[in-house]
Amino acid sequence: MTNAGVRDAAGTRRQLWGGTLLGVGFGGFFDGIVIHQLLQWHHFTSHREPPVTLAALKDNTFTDGLFHSAMYVVALGGLALLWSGARRSRRLIPPGALVGLLLLGWGVFNTYDSFVNHWALELHHVREVENPLPYDLGFLLMGFVLLALGVVLTRRAMAARF
Repeated sequence: MTNAGVRDAAGTRRQLWGGTLLGVGFGGFFDGIVIHQLLQWHHFTSHREPPVTLAALKDNTFTDGLFHSAMYVVALGGLALLWSGARRSRRLIPPGALVGLLLLGWGVFNTYDSFVNHWALELHHVREVENPLPYDLGFLLMGFVLLALGVVLTRRAMAARF
């Protein structure tokens, strides 16, 4: 492989990772904005420390802020990889691949959040109700659907590129 070919392959890999990380960040933003703030179904640590007092609500709001900050860093990392990959490569990934990668990353976020935060660490559930399992399973199912759709769209767009 020529030097240009190696640079192109490395740039493409960076773009693929960047799009996926950006999707993880977007998934976290959706969770934080829609589920934490608009619907107010949970906070990041609301299962461990139910926000029933002002002090507990302040603690939960603070951990939400840490979570949102982490998602901001992940999204910025994804943008940086996309940018550096585009500069390094002779070609940009197709728009359909970027859409697929965003969905794939969002699915990664949902799947990780489900297995780690909902079940392993029990920090929170999708909705803090008497029986949260249907909400948690729906969120996980959405993650699997996003993962599958992301893979299909990305592969289709990348295959059409060559």
